[in-house]
Formats: sequence, structure tokens, C-alpha cells
Amino acid sequence: MFTFDTAQYYRGPNLYSSNSGILLSISDDETTTLFDWKPDREEAAYLIEFLGKSIPFSADTQLLSSPETLCEARLPLVALFSSIASLCVRDYCLQPAPVQLFGRKNNRISLFLACDHAAIGSSACEFSLALVNAIPALDRRKQDQMGSHFKKGFQKARSLAGNHALDHSTRILVRAAIQQGIPHYRMTGKGEIVQLGQGVFRKRISGVLTDDTSGVVTRLQENKPLAMQILTRNKLPVAGVQAAPSIEQAKKIAREMGFPLVVRPNAEIVGKGVTLNINSQGELDSALETAASFGHGLLVERYIQGSDYRLLVVNGSLVAATMSEKPVDVTDEIHPHNSRLAERATRILGMDVAEIIFQSPDISCSWREVPGAITGVNSNPELQSHLAANPKRELAGPMIRKMFPENSDGRIPTVGITGSVGKTTTSRMVADILSQSGKNVALSTTLGAWIGDEQVMQGDLAGGGVASLLMQDSAVEAGVFELARGGLVKYGMIIDAVDVGVMLNVHDNHLGLNGIHTREELSRVKRQVVQNARKLAVLNADDPLCLAARESITAPRTSLVSMVSDNRELLAHQRNGGMVAYLSSDASEPELHLWEGSKQIGQLSCRDIPDSWEGRNRPALINALFAMAAAHGVGVDFDTIQEALSGFKSTMKNNPGRNNYFQDLPYSLVVCQADSSYSMREAAEFAGQMDIPGQKHLLLCAVGDRPDAFIRDKARAIAGLFSSYVCTNYCELRGERQPEDVPMLIATELKACGVPEEQIQVVPSSEDAMKLAYDSLNDDDLLVDTTFSSVHFDEWLEQRGFEWLRL
Repeated sequence: MFTFDTAQYYRGPNLYSSNSGILLSISDDETTTLFDWKPDREEAAYLIEFLGKSIPFSADTQLLSSPETLCEARLPLVALFSSIASLCVRDYCLQPAPVQLFGRKNNRISLFLACDHAAIGSSACEFSLALVNAIPALDRRKQDQMGSHFKKGFQKARSLAGNHALDHSTRILVRAAIQQGIPHYRMTGKGEIVQLGQGVFRKRISGVLTDDTSGVVTRLQENKPLAMQILTRNKLPVAGVQAAPSIEQAKKIAREMGFPLVVRPNAEIVGKGVTLNINSQGELDSALETAASFGHGLLVERYIQGSDYRLLVVNGSLVAATMSEKPVDVTDEIHPHNSRLAERATRILGMDVAEIIFQSPDISCSWREVPGAITGVNSNPELQSHLAANPKRELAGPMIRKMFPENSDGRIPTVGITGSVGKTTTSRMVADILSQSGKNVALSTTLGAWIGDEQVMQGDLAGGGVASLLMQDSAVEAGVFELARGGLVKYGMIIDAVDVGVMLNVHDNHLGLNGIHTREELSRVKRQVVQNARKLAVLNADDPLCLAARESITAPRTSLVSMVSDNRELLAHQRNGGMVAYLSSDASEPELHLWEGSKQIGQLSCRDIPDSWEGRNRPALINALFAMAAAHGVGVDFDTIQEALSGFKSTMKNNPGRNNYFQDLPYSLVVCQADSSYSMREAAEFAGQMDIPGQKHLLLCAVGDRPDAFIRDKARAIAGLFSSYVCTNYCELRGERQPEDVPMLIATELKACGVPEEQIQVVPSSEDAMKLAYDSLNDDDLLVDTTFSSVHFDEWLEQRGFEWLRL
């Protein structure tokens, strides 16, 4: 039988799809061969008939359109699983998509089911799996019993999906927003409130209620007699309605009105507890008992002969008219007087969106000519009845255009940055540039999350989940988000897109984790950010794996970045009119250049960037080049870019652990987080260019869950470049190693590279190693401390006596 091996839910674009959904791994145990099961034509015909009786909508699927189609499927049961799972979720998906098959390996197969919530997909998959497991052994003698069982299972799966899906009206509006390119965010788990747009442009909806729905309108919705009274005072035809707190009071009102009557609960319970055309005391008593059972008081109103029509008005214009009983679309038949009556009623009540309930014997005749009256007003109508009458009727479009006029997509400028090293500093640089341009910027990195100058969250927040939360703040005018490997692999991007996507580099510092074993596989993870860039993708022209991402980019523009001016790919791109950023050494001092084709956007001397230490801090130059290109991509002028970078300096306060250089201590100190051989080499080269009277020392560690070869590479990168080495563990042990394993591995490799044994000390405890390294310093020495941990920042500061940096 089939069983689930794994099921992982992804939000937003991911490695497997551009949609949210569940990645499933399904295996067939060794006792069966369900993957290879094939029905003959008779079996297929019977199966199609059986499923048609058991599962509504099954005839909608191409697979079940004919016996031949099912017989010809490569893997019939897998195809059937996919079709039934899609049927379970399709009505609850914002962007329904066919199930994707990712190939079979032995007795295992991987599938991706698009869905908007993990629970929706899980319920669909569990039912579909039970169904396909039963089909090969289906007993025709028990088909009625089995059919009833599967019908209930299908209904249960759909019910569970409905519990976690957006309600129907909200779903219609969000789908229309997606068509206009407007992003959406569930603000609550079950989706009662959804945000459309981002930051300062956000609008929130619940059903058809929006931010623009006033408190007065809400009160009128809750107090129907008050709304009817206002319309009556304005001489609109209204069925007299009065509220009664009790059955006795309702009977008194009924005697005064006379028959025929309508009785309904005094609550927003659409269509429930309502009795029409009451013409006798017995009918009245029964109607009052029914309505009173809802416990909200009673409404008694005059009954108007004719049919009940629901007139939907959006922004002062009638967009749909539906006969309630059928439902039947009568929008094209309604008399203009009746349309204008509904439109005027909504204007008087101040409702942008409303459903006027109108009773008339003939909707095509004017209310001035035949008896007709308004019997109710609903400021939060269900759109389902109108679409049931005419699925092609455009209802949501006018509502969306009211919130986002002139085809606005409600997006703020956003930049997403990924790579192996340099993400945090580049993100901080871009945020500073956008802030310099006058924007209130949301920033999320491995160091935390900020809105403007205020840190609003702490911890490693380099992922789309926090990015989506920050964009729910109405003060945010731009967003810069570090999107790290871990979140992309495990959860997806979560945010649907960024304006500018930046791919800095692809190194080997996370190989062996989360099923990623090669740099090529890692590049597939990181390229998601540039694949989902809407306006500009920025790539490292010096890294072949970054350049390879060009084939999957859909943004209209691409920028290439290089540390050399004669990079062949960069020059070819520039000749074709593309944007390039590069470092030039032709002048007396290195300069950063930004060009768009043959037009120079600007240039900046390394001396004007404090964080580069006059060009000696090479990583700062690389980060600045990417920041220049990204900022230009969201429309920032070069003067602002230059001003921001000229004031940027990476300190322990604003960018801790990123080549922070201290000169005001008894000794000199460089603090950095070097989690790869590349980072270690850059830190060593930076230290090598410093004019230090004393000796240069290194405190280094490696994370325990990294492969041996990776750790040895780190040691080789800095062998022979320092006077002494203190080798230790990362501040928290990871993997299955013993405490002495990692520092001994580093020390062994250093010795193999020719470093004298007396220059190497092995200290498994990271705290003891720190004390040894710092206490051994003489005045005028330099220590490069590469053991910084942003996750344990406060503890790191306290151990070194640097608490004052938090002030």
C-alpha cells in the first residue's frame, strides 16, 4: 500500500513551485506494486462510474473523462491521487494548479500539491491516499457501502479544507487582487482578516468589509431598524420594520401592522430563521418561535408581494442584481429606477459596498409603477449567490480598484538579498541608502528586525516570515530583507516577490545540511530570490553559479557586479545595454563604478567609504557595489547612494560581527563572523594590511555540523598568516562530535600547513578560549576574533566585557 514518507509545507515561491503548497514523498511497500497497477478498459469504465457516484465533480477531471485516458496514464493510481487531491482543494486555493510530479525513484515518488494552508493540503492528501489504496482491491459487491464511505470522506476533507480557507467573499477579492499584482497576507491563522498591499499602501479586508468601512456603517449593519428609519426619512420605499426584544412585544407590533408580515431574527444570520408572507396568527406564532430560537431578538416588517432581489452596489454603482430564490442573474433586466434607488440608498447610508434587499413583483418595472420596497441592507454581503447566478459577472474588480486605483499594485519598494557571505552588511547598506532617500525602511537580517531606527524584533530573522510581518506595519515605506539558505530550503520564500533580488555568491559553508550536498544544489536554493524579482536581478559576475541563474530570471532588467573592470561577462552585458557595477583600479586609488549601458550612473572613491578602510577591507567594497546596484534598481538617485555609503561604517552597534575594527583599546581588535574559508581568508587579508607594531593573533572556531573537509579548508585559508592561533568550538556544539573534535581538526590542519606547534593552542570551551586569547594580548598587538555569534550576542558581549557597546 501507499504511505506518506514526508510532507513539507512551503509558503510562497519555493524550490518546487511558484505557489504555496505541500511537497509529498509517497512510497509503495514491498508487498504491493501499486505504482505499476494498470486497469483494463472495463475496470477503468467501472472505476469512472463508481467515482462519479461517490465523489462530486470527479467528471471535471481530464483523467476521468474516458476509460482510455485512465488506462493510458503512465502511473494510473498516482494520477488518480493527484486528480482527487486537486478536487479536494481547488475551490479553496487562490491560485489552483495541477499537481506536479518530480519523478519516481525505486518505490518512492515525490509530488507537489498547490494549496494555501498546510491543513488544507493535508486533509486532501490523506483522503486521496486512502482512496487509491482501496481501488485495486475494490469489491463490486460492496460498491454502495464503499461509495458511501468515500463520499463521506470527500465531504470531510472538503469540510476540513473549508475550516482553514478564506471565506468565499474574501477569497474572491484576494483572487482579483492577485490578478492586479497586489500581494496579500493573512493576518490571522484562519484568515478572518487579510491584508492587501504592503506597508503604507496596505488595505485590510474581511469579507467585503475594508479599512474604509466606517464605524457608523457597522452600527447600521447591527441595527437594521435604524437603517430603515434613515431611508424612510429620505422618502425611499421601505418595508416598515420594527425591532422587538420578546415574542410578546413582536405580537403587539404585528397586530398594529396587520398581515401579511415577515419575521426574522435581529442578527446578521443571512437567510436563517426568516419567515415570509405570514397571513395568520398560527403562522405568526410559528415564525416567532423559529426566529426567537436564534436568541438575538426579533424583527417584524411589512411583507411586500413579489420576489426577493439582492442588489449589489459598489462605489455608488450597481454591479449585480440577483433573484434570491433561484438564484438568477437579473442585472441586465433591472429597471433603471430600481438601480438608482439601490445606489441612492447606499449613498444615504454611507456604504461603499452594500447589498440592498429589494422586494418587487417585477424587477423590470419601476418601483414607482408597481409595489416594491427595500426590505433590508447588508454592508457585508456574501458574493457567492451573485456568482452562482452568473460566474462571469465581475464583482470583485470594482472593489479592488476602489482600494487600489489606477492599477496600483499596493507594493512598496523591496529588496531581497541572498548569498553565502555578505548578506547582512549589504542589507544594512541598502537600508541606509533607502533611509537616506527619505523612506521609513523595514529591515530584517540575522541580527534582528528594524523599522526605521527602532529594533522591533530580536534574533536571527533572515527569512520571508518576518519580512511579511514587517510589511503589515502601515508606517513602512520600503523593505530590505536578508533571505538566508535555511528558510528558503525549509519554508520557501514566504513573500511572493521582491522588486530587486540580489544573489551575492555561492560558497560551500552550508553543504551537507537539509539535503543540500553540492554548490550547484545550493545555487538552486539561492536563485529563488532573483527568480522572483519583479524589476531587477543583481548577480555576481565573478561567480559562475550566480551567472548561471540568468537563465531562470524573469525580471525585465539584470545587473552584473564584478570586482574587476575587465570581466568578460560584465563587459558583454554592458555592451548590450545592461546595468553593471564594478571596481576599477586604473586610477590612483580604487573606484566603484555604476553604469547602465554606455551611460555612467556614477562613481565613488574607496576613500569615500569609511567601511572600506581606504580599500583594505575588500568585503566592504563588494557589498557596496551590490548595494549601489540594488538601490539604483528601486529608483534611488546616485547622489543619495553616494551620501549614504560615505556615512556608512560597520560597527558593533549597527552591524555587529561584520569586520568591526577597534583602535581605542590597549590592543587592536577585529571582530568578524567567518563561517567559511572565503570569509577567513578575507579577514586575514584585512589584518595583513594593518600596520601593527606588535603581533597578530587569531581566535577561530568552526561549527560542528560542517564536514571535515570544510573545517580543514578554513584552517588552510589562514595558515601562516598569524603569530598564534587559539582553536575552539562554536559557542554551541552542533552535530555529533565530541567537544575536542573540531579544535583538534583545525589544529591538525594548521600543523600540516607548516604552522609550528607552539603557535597553536587547542581549547574546546569557547569561553575558556576567549579568555586565553584576550588575556594573552600585549599592548600594540592585534587580535582577530572570528568566533562572533549573532544568536548569542548579549552573552558574547558580556564574556568580553563589552556590555557598553549595547548602550
